Amino acid sequence: MATAPRDIWLYYNRSLEVLALVESALRDPDIAAAVSSDSPFYKMTPQQLPDVLKQMATELALEVSLALVASFEAILRIDFDRQVRAPATGSKSVAAANFQKLWRTHGVRTRLEDLLDAWRAAHPGATKVVGDFKGVLKWRHWLAHGRYWPQKGFAGFDPYTVEKRAKALQKALPSLPPLVDW
Repeated sequence: MATAPRDIWLYYNRSLEVLALVESALRDPDIAAAVSSDSPFYKMTPQQLPDVLKQMATELALEVSLALVASFEAILRIDFDRQVRAPATGSKSVAAANFQKLWRTHGVRTRLEDLLDAWRAAHPGATKVVGDFKGVLKWRHWLAHGRYWPQKGFAGFDPYTVEKRAKALQKALPSLPPLVDW
């Protein structure tokens, strides 16, 4: 089972708090002197500490953003699977009809971008919001595949931006399963 976005968000906030506590503790000369010689913080100067912790917080934000997007993807894919396997009773939504077409063509290998396009086709008023969320996916691809190409058109994402775009997507697509519930 995929990790829920709420749990990832809680992890992020707890981790930021721990980093602040570590910084505070290591500023205490008695605690700093007691750091084990095999610790990366051993004999770190007070001038080095903020930069190191800032780098750690930056990397944490990238990791959490990646985990959030992966969790959102799981929710969207589970919903896709549910809708294409639902019994054919009564009238189906436009999104469900679009999903059926995708399923017949691509099955489980349907790209997330194509799922989002199916949602956008079912909700033409959500074009910008879906496009913005697809920008998060481009960034996620960059992040997940090693960050080796220049960021063009999708730089500057962090957990707060990912959350904001997921909330906007959720609001624009009312039949979408909940992504952000905090």
